[in-house]
Amino acid sequence: MLRQLFGVLFILSALSASGCGNSYGTPTAVSGKITQAGQPVAKARIIFRSSDVKLPGEFGTLITELKPDGTYAFEKVYPSEYVVMLESTEAMDATKGAVPPPSPLASYGATSSLRAKVAADKKVFDFDLPPAK
Repeated sequence: MLRQLFGVLFILSALSASGCGNSYGTPTAVSGKITQAGQPVAKARIIFRSSDVKLPGEFGTLITELKPDGTYAFEKVYPSEYVVMLESTEAMDATKGAVPPPSPLASYGATSSLRAKVAADKKVFDFDLPPAK
C-alpha cells in the first residue's frame, strides 16, 4: 500500500515537472483608449479575438464596453496577437422600430485591420481612428 502511494506521488511529481500545466503563457492586464479624430469613442464595445487556435475560446475572445472617455481594460489576457473589433451600442439604445444611423465603426467589425500583439512588455493599446466619412 505504501509502495503504491509512493508510486502515485512519483508520477504526479514527474508530470508537474514536465510542464503539464497550460502552455498559453502568463496572463496580463491590458488597457487602452479608443478615439476617433482625437475624440473619445463612446457607446461602443471592444472585442479582442485571438487567431491562436491553441488558445481556448474562453481566453481567445474578450469583450468589454468602452467607458465614456473611450478607455477600456481587460484583467486577464494571454499573450497572443488579437484582431481588435469595435461595435457600436448606439443601435441598442434606439427606440423600437427606429432605424439607427450607419455606424462609423462598421469597418472595424470582423474584417477590422486593428491588431494588438499582447506580450509581457506590451499591454497598452491606444487606437486613434480616422474621422468618420
